Amino acid sequence: LRVTEGVYRRNIDVLQRVRELAVAGSNGTFTPDDMKAIGVEINELLKEMVTIANETGQDGARIFAGDKAFTEPFRLVEGTNAHLIKVEDRQGSVTLQELGIISANNDPAAPNWHPSARVSGGSVFDMVIRLRDALFRGDQDFVGSQGIGGIDLALGNTLARVTELGSRMERAQATWERLNNEIPDTNYILARESGLDFAGAATDLSMMDFAHKAALQTAARIIPPTLLDFLR
Repeated sequence: LRVTEGVYRRNIDVLQRVRELAVAGSNGTFTPDDMKAIGVEINELLKEMVTIANETGQDGARIFAGDKAFTEPFRLVEGTNAHLIKVEDRQGSVTLQELGIISANNDPAAPNWHPSARVSGGSVFDMVIRLRDALFRGDQDFVGSQGIGGIDLALGNTLARVTELGSRMERAQATWERLNNEIPDTNYILARESGLDFAGAATDLSMMDFAHKAALQTAARIIPPTLLDFLR
């Protein structure tokens, strides 16, 4: 849990740097070339985020790989849109085009939503990719609104995960302390119930056997057998 928290915090540091660059790129004082330079730096930060997301724990397992702990959960794919989702009207319908949700696009590697359509959601990587692409385009309006908003959403979600992880760590620590307090008592009970001093037990058994025989001999002397005892 501590290792995972450390990885989360490294990612938060990267996202905060991305946000700083986004704020700088949205103030309207940078030229298109300056914005492209900011986009290049954010692209490098994006690669660092992928490296962090592929981090391994002390046992060699990938922290964020789920049940496939020894496979790389995230891969860099350059030159294509790995998360490309396109929306299309049914055959013979133009409803989505008339609503301004999608527009004609001949580029199979580009999304087909309308430039004025508002797109939200996606992973933390999607948020950084959209911000980077907007900087490459020189789109200050997008950077200052949806770009920064997406990074804030990613930061908020990551901080929420860190808080949840901290709660789990506190519970694990409390459980650990409780078990440490119960271990001595449990060991004492087990020793008392199942532990046996063989030497002492053998001595006690011999004494009880001797006392039993002595009692029988004494009773035999006090109550001599009669003819009725033999008839029984």
